[in-house]
Parts: sequence; C-alpha cells; structure tokens
Amino acid sequence: MRKSKKPTAREELERIEDALVESILIASGDALREELTAAGLDPDSCIAEVDATIAVAKAERARERLKQARTEVADWRKREPKANVTALDAARAKFEQLRSGDQGLKQRLMLAARKGEGLSDSDMEGLLEDIAALDELEGKKEDE
Repeated sequence: MRKSKKPTAREELERIEDALVESILIASGDALREELTAAGLDPDSCIAEVDATIAVAKAERARERLKQARTEVADWRKREPKANVTALDAARAKFEQLRSGDQGLKQRLMLAARKGEGLSDSDMEGLLEDIAALDELEGKKEDE
C-alpha cells in the first residue's frame, strides 16, 4: 500500500504563493487596476513602488557585477607575469635601435599617442612590455 503524503504547511503556503503570482501574471492590466482599487490602493503608486523596487534591484546587481569584475581583474593582474627587468632592458635597447634607424618612427608614435603630445610613461612601459613579450614569443618559436 502506498501512503499519501500530506503536504506540509510550508508546501501549502508555497502553492498558494505560486497560485497568487500566476494569477497576477495572467491577469490583464485593467483587471489588476480594478483589484487594487477595490482593495483601497492607488494603482499608480503601486506601479511606481514596483518600478522603484526593480530599479533598486538592478542597481544592486550592477554593483555586485562591478565588484566581481574588479576582483577578477585584480586576480588576473596577479596571475599575469610581468616582463622581467632584463627583458625590459633588452626591449628598451631594441626600441632605441629601431627608433634611431627610422626617422619617421618618432613622428608616428607621437601621432599614435594620446592627443599627439608624445608617449606617456605608461605608454612607454606598455610598448616595452609588448616588445619584451614579442621577443619571448620569438624565442619560444625558435626553440620549437
């Protein structure tokens, strides 16, 4: 014999809640307005309150996503190996050699830099790291 399982009070309340939500979702806007008015509530203020709640929830989620993204970037930066000092010195020497051999390079770099004012320290650091990374990749390719 099979015993019928009687729902708990919690399950009963969840069913009632689900039914209420379902009835709201399938109801027309006019029917909802009538019900709210019959309950002594202002439909426009209820709509404004729900809209405000949704806006707060969206803003909270956006803050959470931003915080998570910042954490992920910080973790990524910790994992990302920086070029070592020797590689940067070699890249600097290679860059100087390139620059001295190409008179138009300085002008092209200034045009590529922000606002045409020349390379900033971070621009130069990024360029040197890129050259060092390129040398490292070329070295790996030669080893293969």
